[in-house]
Amino acid sequence: MASARKWFPLAPRPISSRPEVSSAALAALPTFDVYRVSSELSLLLLRSSETPVLYLSGHAHLTLVKGRCEVFGYQLPLMKRTPVTCCPWNPAYPLTLSTQTKAKGVLGNLKQCLKPEDFALMEKKVLSYDAIVLIESHRENDMEWLLQMERFSSTYNDVIAAPPSTTHTLHSHLQMINLQSCLLFTESSDCQLEKLEYPTNWKESVSIVSNALATHPKVLICGSKGVGKSTFLRYLLNSTLHRCKNIAVLDCDLGQPEFTVSGIVSLHILSTKDISLQPIHLNLKRPHTSYFIGDIASKHQPHVVLQAVRQLLSIYQALLKDSHVDDDIETSTNSSHHPVQNSFALLERERDRNNNDGFPLFVNLDGWTKGMGEDILSALIPIVGPSHVIHLRSLKNSDLEPLSNLPQSCVAVELEPGRITPSKVHGVDMRNLRFSYVFSN
Repeated sequence: MASARKWFPLAPRPISSRPEVSSAALAALPTFDVYRVSSELSLLLLRSSETPVLYLSGHAHLTLVKGRCEVFGYQLPLMKRTPVTCCPWNPAYPLTLSTQTKAKGVLGNLKQCLKPEDFALMEKKVLSYDAIVLIESHRENDMEWLLQMERFSSTYNDVIAAPPSTTHTLHSHLQMINLQSCLLFTESSDCQLEKLEYPTNWKESVSIVSNALATHPKVLICGSKGVGKSTFLRYLLNSTLHRCKNIAVLDCDLGQPEFTVSGIVSLHILSTKDISLQPIHLNLKRPHTSYFIGDIASKHQPHVVLQAVRQLLSIYQALLKDSHVDDDIETSTNSSHHPVQNSFALLERERDRNNNDGFPLFVNLDGWTKGMGEDILSALIPIVGPSHVIHLRSLKNSDLEPLSNLPQSCVAVELEPGRITPSKVHGVDMRNLRFSYVFSN
């Protein structure tokens, strides 16, 4: 029997609510600037010393023009449009600013985004800002009926329905602004929307996984119901997808899966285009392989679920073994037709391999950790053989017995829960939203 595994918890840093501040102190709170180009186009202007974190709710395309900006773990690429959708009943996404030491071509990038008259107004002002993000308002007609649900979004609609501010104007020292189809606000603003906040040790755990990506780690995410496993999985994916060519996700949560409708155990192969910056019910993807269980819980057919997991793991192992072979086959197949393109493809593949050629597996489990759920978790651990176990501890049930005998080679990390308030959407409603989106497309 394996010896008892010692846990090395990251230092707990619980989320604390913002204290009340006097009106005199509001002037010293973090702010941001916005230049309204038109009713659908704005420039978000940030200084790291003034606004380290913003929150966004609504629908927009973001384009990073200068500096660095992280949205829910995802680093915005320079001069590339990134769609972001946050429903009113979901917590607003955090936008974290970090300063770029060497910013080149800023004026050229800005000139591509603005008309000559707007560029002339902003040309001399932008150099004093650490980050510039172009925000384009947009709405998807096919998802309007899913996004606008009055019983969840009365506060949200009241704010978004406000008339847009004057265009071709620089608005300074803001704490909240309506940008046609999205809302930007600081933590100190009067906005009543919930904010997506998570302990800072989540970022430390992502760094632990990122440092091991080249070794093809198997990361098992577990915890009881409502601790934020799905949120952490999305944060982990957003933070690591740009580091690997592909990431495999084995979804064992029958009731609230991440990428499919309920009742399915599935294996997904994700790439950089699969970032999770939209609601779960709009983030459905076609799995590489899946098995239909036909239930929202594994307690009725646990042996069927375990067998499905074994089969999907064997498929992942085969993909891991053949990943480099497939690249060579693809290269040799296309070489006779496009020799020049193939040479560039070879150089690009070699660069990716030297950078980080890992093919990690993230395993998402359900929140059933008591009774038979504990027995199923005990059976799953040796089947998966994880190299890393991320345990999101519940405030009530902090210990999981199956995790007490992990092998010494397994890196075990304990995290604080990511959500301290219950979700506004019931699990049944989320399952119905998933099915509705499937049939609407």
